[in-house]
Amino acid sequence: MNVIGHLACAGDAPGAFRLGTLLPDLLALHTRRARPRALVRHWQERPGALPGADAVVAGIGFHHEVDRRFHRSALFVDLARAIQSALGAASATPGLKRFLPAHVLAELFLDHLLLSEQPDWEGRFYGALEERPASLLSPFVAAHPLVDADSFVGFIARLSSGRFLDEYGSHEGLLRRMDRVLIRFGQRPLEPAEHAAVIEVFHRHALATGVQLTEFVGALRTEAREWTTPVPRSAPGMPPLQPGFAS
Repeated sequence: MNVIGHLACAGDAPGAFRLGTLLPDLLALHTRRARPRALVRHWQERPGALPGADAVVAGIGFHHEVDRRFHRSALFVDLARAIQSALGAASATPGLKRFLPAHVLAELFLDHLLLSEQPDWEGRFYGALEERPASLLSPFVAAHPLVDADSFVGFIARLSSGRFLDEYGSHEGLLRRMDRVLIRFGQRPLEPAEHAAVIEVFHRHALATGVQLTEFVGALRTEAREWTTPVPRSAPGMPPLQPGFAS
């Protein structure tokens, strides 16, 4: 899922936990090769060394659990498949690996639906970034060998002040953001015919996808409460999580 989807699944979890659910995607945006596993391992070996770190680690684990289930769900698979098919039918121009925009646009569209239903998720997202960047975020990410903490905190500040989520309010805004991502990954932007085809998919799938999304988020939000107990679980493939962050 994308940032609003992860935040929605976390629901009313503590702030440090919500920050953890966002951190894997934020790290990837800042330093493409950075993965949170090094941070998870570092802070698990030092429980209680940094107030809030255990909660961030639990949030990272929850992020991976949400993504694991989301990418296998009909909610994601059916929508991404429809977008990829529409792109293929709209243009044969080379220079585009269609699975990438299909994947990203499916996630962006779900964030659009969540924000359309509950606009205050935008404020909650920026609040999660701005709440404790100096006291928690900087020392937490400083433990990663590939991440410069000062640069990362500056990146988060620019991300927050840029208010990029404003683009999520319209289909055209989602497509503008998608085009910038494609250029960043060395691919061509989408053509007007492809834009139109994707928007048609959005309109066609909006109702059914909205229902599926509500059910998916509701189920994960219930499970998030279990992750925010003093003994959180770990996602498959992640090291066991240390208890005690609730204190």
